[in-house]
Amino acid sequence: MKKNDLRTGILIGISAIILPLILMGTATTQSPTSVVPESHVWEMVEVGTRGFAINKVTGEVKLFVGSAANGTTNGLKEYKAIPTAFGEKSPK
Repeated sequence: MKKNDLRTGILIGISAIILPLILMGTATTQSPTSVVPESHVWEMVEVGTRGFAINKVTGEVKLFVGSAANGTTNGLKEYKAIPTAFGEKSPK
């Protein structure tokens, strides 16, 4: 075997290993992003003077309590859940 053939074989072998590694390392994947507007994520459910907003993606629930006078709703107050550990008192 000639010295030139040995050198060519080594270069081809090295490039056959390194080239796929370079190509695989440069390939990036994009994480999928949601195209759903936030107004379509929340669903409102009314029960009497109370309303619940349910986030269909995260499962978060908000309670809205209305004050009614003469059959008309004056306004709503939003209550959000505060995460606490079992037996822990919620902060005021």
